[in-house]
Amino acid sequence: MDAIEQVIDDFVCKMVELCEEPLDGDETEHIAEEVREKLDTVFANEPAKRYGQISWSVQDVLEEAESLDIAITEERAEEILSEYAGKITEAMLEAGWFVIREALLQEHYKEKEGKDAA
Repeated sequence: MDAIEQVIDDFVCKMVELCEEPLDGDETEHIAEEVREKLDTVFANEPAKRYGQISWSVQDVLEEAESLDIAITEERAEEILSEYAGKITEAMLEAGWFVIREALLQEHYKEKEGKDAA
């Protein structure tokens, strides 16, 4: 049983518990099929796969402060993340585009070298 089927089964079991009268097997299977159809629709519309996602936590800031021998509270670490969120995002975007451009240029030069050698 895969994860989706397990979710469906758990959902149906919970629904059966909530019903005043127990459902028979056919009714349960009908409900399960409706849930499957809805899940299929959700997963069919799933957004494109994403790469390079990152997030920063208060713990990250605390650990970096410690490595720099700077005393800081959790509250201040959270304030720093909040205050600098825009700059952090901008820096991550710039760094990501730099790496993507470098990868594309490497592909271009590999392709060009292959054509020149032929």
